[in-house]
Amino acid sequence: MLKWSSLLLLATASGLASAQSFPPSGATSADPGPDLTKTDDSSRSFGECTANGAPAFCKDGKPFIIKGAAFHFFRSHPSEWPRRLRLVKECGFNTVSTYLPWMLLEPEPGRFASSAALDYLQFVRDAQSAGLLVTIRAGPYITAEVDFGGYPSWLLRETAANASRASTFRTTARWWTALVDRYWDRVIPPLAQLQYPAGPIVSFQIDDDSSGLGQGPPLDGCNNSLPSC
Repeated sequence: MLKWSSLLLLATASGLASAQSFPPSGATSADPGPDLTKTDDSSRSFGECTANGAPAFCKDGKPFIIKGAAFHFFRSHPSEWPRRLRLVKECGFNTVSTYLPWMLLEPEPGRFASSAALDYLQFVRDAQSAGLLVTIRAGPYITAEVDFGGYPSWLLRETAANASRASTFRTTARWWTALVDRYWDRVIPPLAQLQYPAGPIVSFQIDDDSSGLGQGPPLDGCNNSLPSC
């Protein structure tokens, strides 16, 4: 089982750019550069390394700079994904990041959506076809300028039935981590086969806008209801 506390994070230092405005379908551009997701080199890898004495990312053994664009796949029709991803590539980016929206993927407790519009696996494949690497921003909190940070509204029923839970969102409280575990156990494992080098995924980001956590009560450090974190 994939646990909240055990998912590894490879943070990216990418600059994010909007991928929401596009030229007409027939627009062309200069050579978009090499396809960064395909090579015959059997030693393909992606991770942290040291280059010129400083921390860096390395792709296939060579220093690599992530030039990242953000594309919220659920805000665009699937038929448009390939064209818009090609435009991201033609703009000079080599990586695209996308959120997994909990409120859409699990609209009711334990009921997971299945539709072409929410087929994030196909979006990743389309990004690979466009020659882009991918960062998955897995949440559970995604910001993304959506209500409730992308949390499903049924979580409010959880707090209505148990008022003490209202102050333990985004903590190590067991009720919270159990719900996140169930969600991630469903949506993240299918992405494993698309990790680099078999696929284009080079990093995962856990949660979003969490820099304020751990800087004072009630979210300072571990939740006291647990024996350990």
